[in-house]
Order: sequence, then C-alpha cells, then structure tokens
Amino acid sequence: MPEAYLVHELVWLQADIATRLPGWFAGLPAWAQGRVRAAHPLVVRRAEVAPGWVAVGLRGHSRAERHGTAVPQAAIVRRVRPTALRMHASRAGRGTLPALQAWDALRDRLSLSFDWGPAGSVAYELATGADTVSVGSDLDMVLYAPEPLTREAARQLLAAFELPACHCDVQLILPDDRGLALREWARGDAHVLVKTRRGPQLTDQPWTMETPS
Repeated sequence: MPEAYLVHELVWLQADIATRLPGWFAGLPAWAQGRVRAAHPLVVRRAEVAPGWVAVGLRGHSRAERHGTAVPQAAIVRRVRPTALRMHASRAGRGTLPALQAWDALRDRLSLSFDWGPAGSVAYELATGADTVSVGSDLDMVLYAPEPLTREAARQLLAAFELPACHCDVQLILPDDRGLALREWARGDAHVLVKTRRGPQLTDQPWTMETPS
C-alpha cells in the first residue's frame, strides 16, 4: 500500500491509460486528452474521492485550461513531492524570470526545521523541464507543519519569503492534508480559512480542528 498522496504532488500515469480507462479518458476536455497522451504529469489536489482513487488536476498552456478529475492509484507509475525538488535550480536561460529568480535565491539560503518545497508552475517546470513559468508567475511554496506554529514564529517565517523579485505565496500543510496560508496565520486573525478535502472552513484551531464526516 503506497503512502497517501498529498496535495501538490506531481504524478505520472501509465502510458496506455487512454485504453485502460477509455470512459475516463473520453470525459476529458480535448486539450486535457492531449496532455495525457503526451505523458504530462498531473497535480494532486485536495478533494474527497472514493477509496483507491486520487484527486488530481490537469493544467494546460493557459489559466483557462485547468481540469479536476480523479484517477485510480493503480494507474500512477511515478510521483514527485515538492520536497524532492528542493535541490533543483532553474534551467539555463530561465533564471531571469521573477518566480525562478526568487526560487534560486531561496533554495540557496533557506534553512528551516520544516520540510518544504516549491509548488505551482515553478514545481511543474523544475520537475518536467517544460516552460510553464511566465513573467507574471508567483512563486508558490509549501511548508509541512504537523505541529502548531505560533503567530510570532509565522511572522518571522513570512519575513524570509519577502523577496523583491516576485510575490511568494506560502501554504502551510497541516495534519490531514489541510492547507493554511502562512500570511493569513501571521496576520493574527482570530479565525482563519483552512482548506480541507470538503472545502474551505473558518476555524480558530487549524491544527486540531475536526473535519465533519
């Protein structure tokens, strides 16, 4: 039994997935079918699915090309977590893009007690070599925080991600794969918005909240 698939992981499917799951494949938009046939990875997303299945998203060439679906775990042949991309630098000629410039600066100097790594278009480009980062891309980062983080610690941590090159969006990954924006937690609001598999919820206890069954 493989470890649970966590949000922001990249997964690759069996090469013959279109013939193994013809109904699933036929239900994809045409652009998404092309991405699957070209063996592009999918991104694990946060959603409830049947046992043995993984919620994933496909990304195309534009923001309009996004599609959420689910695939059987048995169809996944490779997975890459954000933490596995920490040592990857941008490719030659790409490091002048603001998001990749910020990534290269962070990976050289960031030292945390958390597991961490890139997400979003930067992670996708680092993992695949495809030119997915644009001049307007943000740098998305994830920090795995299984234990509660004080507001003051969050503010100090946030300061490490304040870069002149581009905006850095940092998500804390909490127990049960819940998500919390570091910036929101650092702000000190009494209630914060936590992303769960059942949708966003407001809570004052993000690390210990119970997700309704």
